[in-house]
Amino acid sequence: MNKVKQLLRRLLAGESQNSITKELGIHKRTIRSYKALIDAAGLTLEQALALSDEAMTQLINECKPRETTCAGKRHAVLESKMTYYSTELKKTGVTVFLLWEEYKAENPDGYEYSQFASHVARYRHRDKLTMHLDHTPGQYLQLDFAGDKHHYIDETTGELVPCEVLVATLPFSGCSWALALPSQKQTDFVAGVNWILKQLKSLPQALKIDNLKSGVITSDRYEPTFNDLLGQLAEHYGLVLKTARVRKPKDKPSVENAVCQTYRTAYARLRHQDFFSLKELNIAIVQEMDTFNRKNFQGREYSRYDLLQEEIKQMSPLTDHLFELIQQSSAKVQNDYHVYLGVDKHKYSVPYTYYKQQVSIQFTQDLVRIYNSRNECIATHARVRSAYKHSTLKEHMPPHHKAYSEQLQWSGTYYVNQAALLGEHTKDYMQKLLKSKPYEQLSYDSCKGLLSLKRHYTCDQIEQACKQLTHTDIKSYKPVKNVLEKWENETAGDGDPLLPSASSTKTPHQHDNLR
Repeated sequence: MNKVKQLLRRLLAGESQNSITKELGIHKRTIRSYKALIDAAGLTLEQALALSDEAMTQLINECKPRETTCAGKRHAVLESKMTYYSTELKKTGVTVFLLWEEYKAENPDGYEYSQFASHVARYRHRDKLTMHLDHTPGQYLQLDFAGDKHHYIDETTGELVPCEVLVATLPFSGCSWALALPSQKQTDFVAGVNWILKQLKSLPQALKIDNLKSGVITSDRYEPTFNDLLGQLAEHYGLVLKTARVRKPKDKPSVENAVCQTYRTAYARLRHQDFFSLKELNIAIVQEMDTFNRKNFQGREYSRYDLLQEEIKQMSPLTDHLFELIQQSSAKVQNDYHVYLGVDKHKYSVPYTYYKQQVSIQFTQDLVRIYNSRNECIATHARVRSAYKHSTLKEHMPPHHKAYSEQLQWSGTYYVNQAALLGEHTKDYMQKLLKSKPYEQLSYDSCKGLLSLKRHYTCDQIEQACKQLTHTDIKSYKPVKNVLEKWENETAGDGDPLLPSASSTKTPHQHDNLR
């Protein structure tokens, strides 16, 4: 209104329209339209200038030309079908232009495409308005799965193993957590919720989730049906379960924003790193989310973590006894004294004496326990989710399997240390034997052969034989064996110790081939 009154003062002073346009930047057509409005109201310039801002605004609005009856009818017809158009645009392949063609076919005198598109866009923008909500501290813990999966690398195959990412947030503080899970199955989802509550160390009043199959059996706006597993967790902690309406992400906007932040932290910042297990991946995700929570809000001197400390004061403490999901299965001990857990497609060992017996398996998120028919725990393993692999404990092996397993772990250092127990010359011989092949591992059988001589000969005898062969080309243990056998044959029946000496050397018979 200030600019309009400046315009009226200049008109009253008799300035030309060109001068007013140059000074105020108002177009000549606009100047004429304001003067026509004042004349139509029967007012002079002095009277109009004396009006208050509110009266001037009312005068201009009342004197503006109204839409014609025809235009009003067109708009009424279009407005009556806006709900239909908004619904149709959500369908695959439906465009505004297609709807305009249908509208034009029914209403030949209706709006052209540009006006039609403008009215439809204006109507659809009404649904995009957002409302600010003041959240009560500790009232809700909102949960949702990220749409995009994370992954880690299988060490044995090199394949990328996809995994789901569960995201949780407290709307009041905005503090968020993320955890990679093998799947969205009920057991994994409940285990993820349990982990988040453990990190929080406090209990909210309610859990608010999407209509996930892992949590909801039957979706209903007022009384959804939750699965038994999630119900057991809620009953254990005394939590209320809530769901968002179907296809209404604005019912849980805080966790939707937390998913976006997870993409920027746990996904984007870790995109150049390789992880070889779910545990490694989760350690990195937890660190990134903790950094995000402790970072101050833009333009403020406090962070989400600081608000969380205030929010926790309004929440109930977490019980000492955490909810533990225990599942049960049964199996028969196979020939390799392992049982097969079908959920993970993984085998776990039991003592070999239980071969062919029926056993029961109880497993949690992290632990596997195996019981015999008398309900005695005979084996405990950390749970492994690598398909078609084995978890074997040495104490479960029969003696000959255990001995062979230990041999597979022997290295060049082991053989040298064992030879050193026999003597320095035996140790030197063993070291040369290890270097006699292009690869050290190829000489391990020869090393075993050298050590096996202890079964028939004493340490001194082997040491003397190795000493005699010190300057020979060493490629096998057999020269030592041959020397020992020769000494054994020469002293057979004498009862003397098997050692080289002058008395044990025989003079060969005289014959023509003697040199």
